[in-house]
Amino acid sequence: MFLRDENGEEVDIGAELLSNNDPSQPAARYLGFGRQLVAPDGSLIAAEALRADRSGADLVLFDKQGQEKKSQNAPGYWTRPVAFGSDGTLYYLTIACESDAVQSYILAARPSSGADTTIASGHSLGSFGGFIALEKGLAYVTHTATGATSISSAAQSAGPGTLWFWDLADGRTRLVEVTDSISAIGQ
Repeated sequence: MFLRDENGEEVDIGAELLSNNDPSQPAARYLGFGRQLVAPDGSLIAAEALRADRSGADLVLFDKQGQEKKSQNAPGYWTRPVAFGSDGTLYYLTIACESDAVQSYILAARPSSGADTTIASGHSLGSFGGFIALEKGLAYVTHTATGATSISSAAQSAGPGTLWFWDLADGRTRLVEVTDSISAIGQ
């Protein structure tokens, strides 16, 4: 992962997490990065980091200088950032365990103050695709399971899709279902 510093120079902020320069540690912390998002004001970078020591992914946060922030990862198998709100709130999704049948999930929000809040939790027979934060909630895509369920950000758009809107004050509404996959949503 790279960013530009104040002088316009490219800085690698991810290499330290992907390599092992500490002989007391058996391996690097992460194998690579999946989905990466930047807060609207540039103050926070959120990344899905693929674990090196076991399967799954953690949510890793960096400040605008590229320094890793201490993050309290939600316990679970896979955590990935899904959207930033215009106020800088980070929304992220945690899947409890690896499964080809049912995904137990938690959708959480971390406002710029840093206090995590659970928005929703439940179970899904399919997978989650793209998310976008809107003024009053989140628009997101779910995909119906068609065999093995994948939660990685690289495999989000397989199978028939449903577009949802989650009004954070009033609950969620199904907007449309399609027989093909929904590969992306935009504002």
